[in-house]
Amino acid sequence: MSWRYIGLTWILAILTLGHILAGTFDTPKLTLSTVLPASDPEGILATGGKLPLTCSDHFALELISGVSTTLTSELLKNRFKLRALATRVGEHTAFLSVKGVGDKKRDVLLRYISLLGRCRPKEEYDVFIPAPHPRYPVR
Repeated sequence: MSWRYIGLTWILAILTLGHILAGTFDTPKLTLSTVLPASDPEGILATGGKLPLTCSDHFALELISGVSTTLTSELLKNRFKLRALATRVGEHTAFLSVKGVGDKKRDVLLRYISLLGRCRPKEEYDVFIPAPHPRYPVR
């Protein structure tokens, strides 16, 4: 009976040693090149990223502390004008052109919203065109 316990102890020790040598006890690290989809605004804000205004909605913008529904509707109504203005004069000045935004609110918006950010990675814009099936040619 005691030989069983000794044998099981050796097996457990060997398995534990194997895990330690394999490095499976290391915690996974988040790389800096991780791209979160724009459809996950909570994830973007939680990791310290900026929401792209061109593809945000009311829900995404109201996650930001201090942004009201009135300011959200103003931002979304003028988002394409803001983007064009930001390319010419910069994001600092573009946010000041929105009704209800002063210096303090502009600093909050600059921290959480990007006027020039892209909605999706470039790879998603590529169109996949499959080859025609040999039995059913395209007419």
